Amino acid sequence: MRWSTSRRRKKEYLDHIENSMQDAFTKLLGPPEGLLFRTYLRAWKIFKDPSTMPECVELIHHTLLLWMSIRLTTRSSFIVGEETLGMKQNILDETNPNHGKIPLPPVLGAQMDLILIHHIQTKLRRELLDKLQKMMSKNKQSTWLVTYLVIFILLHNTALITAHDAGYAKKHGMKRRFAREEKVKEYHLGESHNHPGPSCTEALADWGLNRRKHLARTLPLL
Repeated sequence: MRWSTSRRRKKEYLDHIENSMQDAFTKLLGPPEGLLFRTYLRAWKIFKDPSTMPECVELIHHTLLLWMSIRLTTRSSFIVGEETLGMKQNILDETNPNHGKIPLPPVLGAQMDLILIHHIQTKLRRELLDKLQKMMSKNKQSTWLVTYLVIFILLHNTALITAHDAGYAKKHGMKRRFAREEKVKEYHLGESHNHPGPSCTEALADWGLNRRKHLARTLPLL
């Protein structure tokens, strides 16, 4: 019974992550005309395109799910709706930037993080890297754009996590640059092995002009 309940909670959380992605793009990726937003939008359109190969759809889907799930672990969560677990709307005083919102109780927050980190992110990360490695090893011209977009999103995710760690360390007066220095080091070492190799430039010869221009504009962000 406990296993069945855990599986149901995991599915509900995954559904929430799925339904939150597009809304998160508009709130976290800057203006719609900006380069960052347009790059994610390109990945989203390829993901939704019926003509996209299944292996590309799966890889982009895993990447976006992981990106969104990590955003949930680096941002504060609040209770919305009629059920407030007995807490009042003004539980946070007026000096708090989140005044008027009802924060999750620590125990509930810890339970949700347990599901999110250990039951969702761990599996997503493992499957994503496996799919990415297989796609890159095939070195097919038809999948290079998807490979590039996935690596772009992973690198941007690393930048966001790094910024969050630095902000957390500063906010809590830690005498170091990052709250979790070893973890940050792991992130950067891991992503440095995922850059596309020189052979990818050969694929550019047959790309359309618009694709090549978009690639050139996104390179400074990496």
